[in-house]
Amino acid sequence: MKWLLILLLTACQPSSVQFLNSNILGQGLKTEVPLRTADGQFLQLNAPNADVTAVFFGFTMCPEICPTTMGNLKIVKQQLPNLRVILVTLDPERDIAAVLKQYTAAFGNDFIGAYTDLPSTQIMAKDLGIRFEKVGTGAFYMLNHSANLYLIDKQGRFRVSIPYGTKPDAIAHDVRQLINERP
Repeated sequence: MKWLLILLLTACQPSSVQFLNSNILGQGLKTEVPLRTADGQFLQLNAPNADVTAVFFGFTMCPEICPTTMGNLKIVKQQLPNLRVILVTLDPERDIAAVLKQYTAAFGNDFIGAYTDLPSTQIMAKDLGIRFEKVGTGAFYMLNHSANLYLIDKQGRFRVSIPYGTKPDAIAHDVRQLINERP
């Protein structure tokens, strides 16, 4: 009888996930800034979704960090096709819808490019602790920016922060933890 009670109590406990990267649930990251996808649809990062979401904040003219991260996400998505991948641009002046659509399609036809205007991008970045700054002038300026990738659970909560350079297998592990998590 004692073992049955222990088994029932254990089954009623919330699942404990073990991430390889940083669990950021307690930080309460969220933003109310609405985005628009490259296809013209509205997107809210914190909205519940049927799939786990990987979101990266970068820009299409980034020479190394952004394409490397997106390439890693392509590998992860091949293992986990239900993963939703979103690139939110920090450079809305150059990353117009058509540019975002072409860039994200190079990594996967269902990768989502999202944007808003510059003042709203700055608000969103502040809400989420993302840092970025314009470096240089003219058409060929660059952006210095935070390089972490974030996983958002099915309830729309920012759950995991993944540093730049993390291997696809470690990213996939944490995505699986969220996919298999009991509500």
